[in-house]
Amino acid sequence: MHWKAIKSSGQIRINVQNKDEALILTVNDNGKGMSEDELHRLGTPFHTTKENGTGLGIMMIESIIKNNHQGQISIDSKLNIGTTFIIELPFKLDEM
Repeated sequence: MHWKAIKSSGQIRINVQNKDEALILTVNDNGKGMSEDELHRLGTPFHTTKENGTGLGIMMIESIIKNNHQGQISIDSKLNIGTTFIIELPFKLDEM
């Protein structure tokens, strides 16, 4: 698999937890990160940092999480440090 935002020596960490009737999924990497400007523009139509990107991926993900699952997504990134995505989805353990 080829990761564009992280070098082969980089790390991606995934954490899942059940908290206050929500499933919290945290994905963190130590890749190239984003500047404040890039972070603020993330999720806007046709904004991309990739050579062949459409700029629609994050916008679609946000829409699915919010509209289809009544969830939330937050993104934090620091240039040359990495990026963290936190996805919170409503979830009750007793519904399984």
